[in-house]
Amino acid sequence: MRRIGRKDTAPELAVRKFLHAAGLRFRIHVRELPGTPDIVLPRHRTVVFVHGCFWHGHHCMMLSSGTLEALKWLALLLMTIDHVNKHLLHASVPELFAAGRLALPLFGFVLGYNLARPGALAKGVYPRAAGRLVVFGSIATVPFIALGGLGWGWWPFNIMATLLVATLCAWLIEIGGPARLALAGVVFIVGGTLVEFWWPGLAACLLAWAYCSRPSWVTLALWVGALASLYVINRNLWALAAFPLIFAAGHVKLNRPRGRFGFYVYYPVHLAVLWGLARLP
Repeated sequence: MRRIGRKDTAPELAVRKFLHAAGLRFRIHVRELPGTPDIVLPRHRTVVFVHGCFWHGHHCMMLSSGTLEALKWLALLLMTIDHVNKHLLHASVPELFAAGRLALPLFGFVLGYNLARPGALAKGVYPRAAGRLVVFGSIATVPFIALGGLGWGWWPFNIMATLLVATLCAWLIEIGGPARLALAGVVFIVGGTLVEFWWPGLAACLLAWAYCSRPSWVTLALWVGALASLYVINRNLWALAAFPLIFAAGHVKLNRPRGRFGFYVYYPVHLAVLWGLARLP
């Protein structure tokens, strides 16, 4: 029960949004009243307790910030050894390539978890994440191309572009409305032709976000299917090995400071370092 937030949960925010739209004025988390009601409507002498995930047996995936940070750096480590194998060892160690297949699923999960946090839309998390991915992804494009890229020069764009397109799709879906949902579909289809890991990679990121937002067996099955579909690109099923790590992380609480720009800075820097090392005689 301690893992479930006591206030500002997704159900509580939804109730407050509904009450505000109905023109009702209220106070929140009033400690002066017994039980510290989530919502108090003084004019109507009414209190509201929003019993969410714990009380209704809703098994949300709750991770501490430190644990989530550890997953992100694990993904960075796996990505780095994969790149070392490719650019410095000439892809001579297949085990390192296999380990690198876990990086995208872990990055996609960390991104999806952060975007699915309660109040993320109102707090501007989506545009903030998209802006950082644009800036640092553009910077990373220079060493990315210098290393030979993936296909032809700049195409497809690097993994930061994959995460960017997934963020834009999730943002449009979260805002909602027929026009924005249609636009999200267009962004997904067009973006999938331009980014690393193509449509399977985008689907894996989006379904991780969908599961973290509204957990269900159906969403989980679709998420598993998306990671399995990466076989088309990876020619193996190592992406599925990310699941034991992700779900085991829910049972581990690490107290580690969160680095807001660590991933964004590390990605272009490590590509530049690899490019420099690859040029050594």
